[in-house]
Amino acid sequence: MQSPTQTAAKSPPTIQNGQSSLNDLLARQPDLAPALAGLAAQFRAAGDDPNRRAPLEWELIRRAQNERTLFACRGRRYAGCKLGMFRAELPAQAVVVARAMEFAENLDVRIRAGQNLLLVGPPGTGKDFILAALMRQAVWAGRTVAWENGVELCAAWSDQRRRRGAEAIATRELVIPSVLAVSDPLPPSGAMSRYEQRRWFGVTDARYSAGRATWATINATNATEIAAAMGRASWDRLRDSALVLVCDWASFRQSAEA
Repeated sequence: MQSPTQTAAKSPPTIQNGQSSLNDLLARQPDLAPALAGLAAQFRAAGDDPNRRAPLEWELIRRAQNERTLFACRGRRYAGCKLGMFRAELPAQAVVVARAMEFAENLDVRIRAGQNLLLVGPPGTGKDFILAALMRQAVWAGRTVAWENGVELCAAWSDQRRRRGAEAIATRELVIPSVLAVSDPLPPSGAMSRYEQRRWFGVTDARYSAGRATWATINATNATEIAAAMGRASWDRLRDSALVLVCDWASFRQSAEA
């Protein structure tokens, strides 16, 4: 595929009319309106000028591709997650969803400010669903998003421990994305090892210093437990000015009836 600069006067092959495609997308998925507000304003300003419109059409394609790439590695369970799809049957659930929706309304501003998001609670309460829905919004807002799993991250750290210079490189790579989302940074067995705590602090401190947003789902019940498990310094950086959503209700997961 050629770059936008190579085809400035030509629309991308999959889009005949960028504004029309954007309107069709918003008609099908109105929840993306806040994320796409900036791009929609640029389309309106471009009018019928093909040279101004073509890069915007490529950008629309890029964001669609980024969504597919982000969720391809996690399986189909989280593809197309929307906050409106969350089954809020309890008052506490409705409050969490409402606050997540409020967070999404000004998502780009929050990401640029480096605001963290922490979803805390027992396993199976829908924390990753909410995280995925907000990540999808971030991608469509044009932000770079990396999604890591805590167990896999710790396994990678263990491997890097034996390779000279690998730790510093890996940490720098985790600082690059506008949003770093981590599902379950705490190991299932409980607390991180001292080595894992050091590596996690390296990531959280570097992103904190760079003003980059870190979002995480944490299987724990209170701040004391989290601080002890990941290290007080890491927790202190994560929770600074963060939106903390407490998902304290029974697991949605159920065994099949016999």
